[in-house]
This record gives sequence, C-alpha cells and structure tokens, in this order.
Amino acid sequence: HPSLVAHRPPPASRSALPAASTTMAPFIATPLAHKLFLIAFATGATPGLVAAAAAECGSVGGACGAGAGSSVGEEGASLVQARSPAKRAAGVVRAGAAAATMAGAAKECGNSTRLMGQDLSVDIIVPEGELCVVQNVTLKGAIKAEGSVVLHGCDITGGVEVTAAKAGVTVEIIHTKITGNVKIMGGSTGAGPLLIRDGSDVGMVEAENIGHIRGSASSIGGIKVKDFNMGLALRDVRMGDGIDLSGGTGEIDLWGTTVGGALGIEMCQDCSINTDFETELHLGLEIKDSSGSLRMLGTAASGIGEVSVAGMDGSVWLESMEVGGISLEGVTGHVYLYEVTTGGPSTFSKSTGTLVAERCAFGGEFKSNSEFEGLAMKSCDFGKSRVAISGTAGPLLLDGNTGKTVFLEKNLGVNLERNEITTATISGNEGVVHIRKNVFQDVDCKSNAEAPDMQGNVVEGMAIGQCEAAAKA
Repeated sequence: HPSLVAHRPPPASRSALPAASTTMAPFIATPLAHKLFLIAFATGATPGLVAAAAAECGSVGGACGAGAGSSVGEEGASLVQARSPAKRAAGVVRAGAAAATMAGAAKECGNSTRLMGQDLSVDIIVPEGELCVVQNVTLKGAIKAEGSVVLHGCDITGGVEVTAAKAGVTVEIIHTKITGNVKIMGGSTGAGPLLIRDGSDVGMVEAENIGHIRGSASSIGGIKVKDFNMGLALRDVRMGDGIDLSGGTGEIDLWGTTVGGALGIEMCQDCSINTDFETELHLGLEIKDSSGSLRMLGTAASGIGEVSVAGMDGSVWLESMEVGGISLEGVTGHVYLYEVTTGGPSTFSKSTGTLVAERCAFGGEFKSNSEFEGLAMKSCDFGKSRVAISGTAGPLLLDGNTGKTVFLEKNLGVNLERNEITTATISGNEGVVHIRKNVFQDVDCKSNAEAPDMQGNVVEGMAIGQCEAAAKA
C-alpha cells in the first residue's frame, strides 16, 4: 500500500531489529504472511514459529498462493495451530481469548494450575492424580474430573462429575453454588470423602463407592448413594428432596437437618443411624435389610411421615417425637418408644427382641403379633384406637394405660395393672394371667391355660367367662 511504503523505516533502522524480527521481515512484507503474523500473535506463538509457519505456507503452492482469498487465513491459522498441539490439547484459554471459548475448548486444572477470580464459559478438566483448586470463579460449564477438586466461593451452572480412577480422590465444596448436579463415581478403587459446607447450595448429589459424605450449613437438592463405607453426616442442612442410601456401613447422623423427602436406607451393615430434636423428615424414614441401631430423638415426621423398618438386626429407639405411624418388621434387638405420638397405625411383626413403650399416645391401631421376648406398655394413651397384642414369647405387661378396646391373645404370661380400659378381651394365653387394680366397663376372659388372678378391679359393666368366675372368687 502506498501509505505503508511512504512510512517504511530507512534501511539502517531495519538492520537494527533483533535477529528473529529480521527473520520474519521478508514474510510480513506479503499480505499472506501478515495474516499469519496476526494469527500467531493472537495465539501467543513465538517469532521463530511465525517465520517457520510462513515459510511452510509459502512452500505449499496453490493452497497459500496469491488469490486464495479468505481461505488463505484459515489455512494459515491451521498451520500455526499445528505447531502448538500441547496448548490445544490442554484447552488453554488466555484471558480475553474469545476465539478459544467460541471453539468449545476445555480448561485444564491441576497441581500447577489454580483458577482464581475468573469468568469462564468452558468445561474444566481435572486429570487423574491431580488436585484442582477453583476459587471465586463463575463457570458456565461443567467440571469433569478424574482427580481431586476444591471449589471455594464459586458459581457453577454445569454441575460437577468426578470419576475416580485411583483411590484417594476427594471433593470439597465450600460456599459454592452449583445449579447442576454433583456426581461422583468411585469405580473399583473407591472415591474419598465428599464435603459440602459453609453456605453451599448444590443440586442432586449422586455417588457410588465413596468413603463418607459430610454436609454442614448448606442446601442440597437430594442425596442418592450406593456403596459407601464411612457413613453420612449432615448438620444444619436443608434438603429439597430425600436421602437414598444403599449398600454401606458406618454412622448416619442428621443434626438440625430438614429433609424434604424420605430418609431411605437399605442393606446398611453395622450402621448407627441417629437423628436429633431439630431434624425433620417430611416423608418419614424407611430402613430395609440392615443391621446396627436406629436412634431418633425428637425428630419430627408427623402427618404423612412414617417410621418403617423391614429387617433390622439391631435395636430401635424412638424418643420425644411425632410420627405419622410406625411399622417394625423383623427387628431382632430392643425396641424402645418414649413419649412418641403417632397419627396413624403402629404395627410390630416378625420381631424377636423386646418392646417397651412409655408415655406414648397412639392415634391409630396398635397391633403386635411378634414373638417378643418381652413386651411392656406403661402410661400410654390408646385413645379410641384398638389395641391387639398376640404371640409374645415372654412376659406381657400393661401398666397404667388408658384405652377403649384391648385384645390380648395367645401370649406367654399376662399382667394387667392399674389400667382404665373400656372393653378388654383376654383369651388363649399361656402361663399366669394377673389382672389387678384395673377399671373396666366390660372384661371377657376365655380359653386361658389358667384361670385369671383378679384382685382389686372395678368392673362397671360385665365380667364374662373366666373373669366372671374369678371376680366372684
């Protein structure tokens, strides 16, 4: 161009340029090489690389010759990029390099790379064996990792997916919002712990073959875990959906946590399950085919929430709580209910441990046909609900309860003391039957192995069968 020629530096000035620039000068003088220079400058290529690319382009004839038009720039860009495959593979995106972002490149993060204070619209890749630290980053993309990840103060819209190729992979989420889900696959080696804390807000958490999960002062969409070996602990966590745990071991602790769905636990071996007074289970608790212990203190699962256990080699302790109902089946250990209020039925079947209920209020039918080694109910209110107890293999004691209808049948030893019952039927029991200091409207005794021992009772209506004869004795 005439204006460029007019402002061309004098020969002496050109000779003073550095060697690399002198090498490039013949090629920049052509329009094609000028385009290559601009492309190389944008991608961070060295001056020597520019010259090599221009020389190579000049050797290809028609593809880079005069008259190639806009395609010349594209060919030149390909040549320059071909000289830097490592950068392309790593997905290195320089600050302000919009071209790489538009191309959908990914950004690698590892031991030598810490991402801080950036706005990114790419996926972040964490290689195997690396630790990626991301702090104060807004990411419109996903994190895909085979190594460990620490997220601090981030806003992520694409989720986090971790596939642990080796043992020891950990994920820590601190004061971070993740609109998508968090998925961790431990593989054959198993992943390390997942920690969610300090005001984080994440979507659904899915994990398989993982160590332990810890959450505190955060919001979680829901939790679904298969095969865990160090339990689950949530403190002051708000969950939009439920918790589904399968095939694990360890402690499961919920403190001050609200679960929008149900807490479901299946095939959890040697598990200690604990909830406290400030925990709410909106859809209750369900345990299947597990062992260990369940202890719920003051936990709210009222209305539609039910405590259901089907197969528990261990103990169950429910204290100072409201539940929609209780269903225990196949419990081998001690069952203790203290100050429990139910809105629906309570059933106990196929259990062989012991059952003690004190100061409880049953809003629905109470039914037990288990071979408990002992069953005691003290100071309970049955309201207008029906109570039916049969098949106990040890002493049966009802002391200081109130209710409308009670059926006691085929138990081994019966003791009724200081109860107020409208109608009681006591039949087919083995062993001694003691009926003392009760108040009945009507009481019917029949087919018991031994005649009941009745002392100090008040029968306002009728004493029938064996009870009639015993009352007159």
